[in-house]
Amino acid sequence: MSPIDNIINEFDGWGPACDDPWDKRPLFDIRDADWILPGSGVYAFVNKEKKDIYYIGKAAELRGRLTRKLSDDYGDQRTKRAELSDGRIDHEYPYLLEYQTYTTRVYTKVISDNSNVESALLASYRLSNNRDLPLANRHPQGSTAMLDNPDFRHTLKMIWDGILAPLIDEV
Repeated sequence: MSPIDNIINEFDGWGPACDDPWDKRPLFDIRDADWILPGSGVYAFVNKEKKDIYYIGKAAELRGRLTRKLSDDYGDQRTKRAELSDGRIDHEYPYLLEYQTYTTRVYTKVISDNSNVESALLASYRLSNNRDLPLANRHPQGSTAMLDNPDFRHTLKMIWDGILAPLIDEV
């Protein structure tokens, strides 16, 4: 059984989710981190108005990473940023403007071995949407290698149908 076949078998649904868990203005402080379970795992940002996934990520510690995710990226001094006339920000991390502009539901899933999960989710998104990556994912991680393997394509379609597409249908 391949590593991505294991994802289908082990992924029994998403864990807790929250709408707009951070303030919409910089410094993007988290309003309540109690909904985020501790442990390693993956997460997805879904734009409720556009009905689209715009960011997929993984974390060694979900609560710690998501508590600081937006504020850390906003404060990253290596990136370009500018304030728009309406107070929103234009930033190298495009999900920050997306988050400020639309209602976002953040989904989480605690999963002990997340090493292949993020790559499989990204590859599934790419295959099923006939486009590159979600808006804010800038690096394909291992998803390119998975897409190049014809044996994985069926499983990636199953991952889209069973794991990612329901997020869009739910919002």
